[in-house]
Amino acid sequence: MCGKQWIQVLFVIAFITAVLYCIFRPAVQDYIAYSLHWSHILSGGDPWVGTAEMNMYGHNAYGPLYILFVLPFSIDQKLPRIIFTIIWFALAYWLIKKIYNSGKIQNKTKIILTLILILSPFLWLRTVHFGQFDIILAALSLWSIDTKQQNKSILSGILITLAIALKYYPIVFVPFIFFSERKPDFKFFFTFVVTSAVIFATTYLIWGDTFIMAIKYASARPSKMLSIFRFLRGTYSPLKIITGIHNVDRLSTLTIMISGFIIFIIYIRNKIDLITGSVIAINVTLLFYKVGHQQFHVLLYVLLVYWMLNKGVSDKLTFKAIMIYMLFINIYDIGYVSLSWYKFHWSFVREICGLFSFVIMSFLLYVLLYKQTNITSAIIVSNDTSNQQLDYSD
Repeated sequence: MCGKQWIQVLFVIAFITAVLYCIFRPAVQDYIAYSLHWSHILSGGDPWVGTAEMNMYGHNAYGPLYILFVLPFSIDQKLPRIIFTIIWFALAYWLIKKIYNSGKIQNKTKIILTLILILSPFLWLRTVHFGQFDIILAALSLWSIDTKQQNKSILSGILITLAIALKYYPIVFVPFIFFSERKPDFKFFFTFVVTSAVIFATTYLIWGDTFIMAIKYASARPSKMLSIFRFLRGTYSPLKIITGIHNVDRLSTLTIMISGFIIFIIYIRNKIDLITGSVIAINVTLLFYKVGHQQFHVLLYVLLVYWMLNKGVSDKLTFKAIMIYMLFINIYDIGYVSLSWYKFHWSFVREICGLFSFVIMSFLLYVLLYKQTNITSAIIVSNDTSNQQLDYSD
């Protein structure tokens, strides 16, 4: 049996296993909160004004499109979770096809990327075990970026708006897509504005302005484990030890805005391509976002696979930086589930993991920026001195 046939067999086995897990294993954590939200909506309640039981498991911090999961939930309570899993494997299938059609990566790397997509404990835990829907954001965001690469601005605008209407953080991609060709794409921006207006105006007409509560709730949450801000308010914080300052969570939004603006200027000035710019944008967002939940990393995780199959991985330092990040997020999530990082003698992990995450993601950011700015600088110099086309696949 050839390599591709083994991949096909493995894909089918993994898919069937994942669906059966969703059917026969009970819901945990976030999916319990989702179920309470959707039950509340089905009973006529406001999606963002919950009951005491709902709020105990977690407020609705999601966008208007999240409400649509009520429809499959009304048929069967496990159906949304199954849909999340199906979308994960649909995205994986789409990416695997691109991987094996790519001439920029070696066969060994193709196998590694394929196994990452269908066997990563991180993706299994987040999508199948916890039943979180961040894989849908990843799919919509990747398809938006991919369609923009094909000059399908209208479709790209619709897809990124749908992602934002589920959870708000993919909005960081909008300026990068808007200026992806070093000039404003008004067709994309007009589509984004109109689609957003339709979704949020419809939401307002039905429920009023309560959807704003999701944004307020998200901004009011304290820093969480994978955030540097959680480390800075923890037991081993140098700020606490040296200055006595116990909490700097309030600086999270400001640092995201400043760093995001700087990255955007670098993106424009150095003529960085859209895919790399998108990876850098979400990396910086997660680097300084105070709510360091693991599921937010699903988008960056999958986007890095997309980046590798498009840009190639001939540069060893970049490949190592990506693999270190992926290994870290997998090991961390395995420990989170099996060892309960937040309990008993493992509780110290909760205090320091934000620092490890920050260092690893900063290294990844540095490598991507360093390599990309050098590549684009070389291209600019070459274009100024000759008309020859050079191939920079890394």
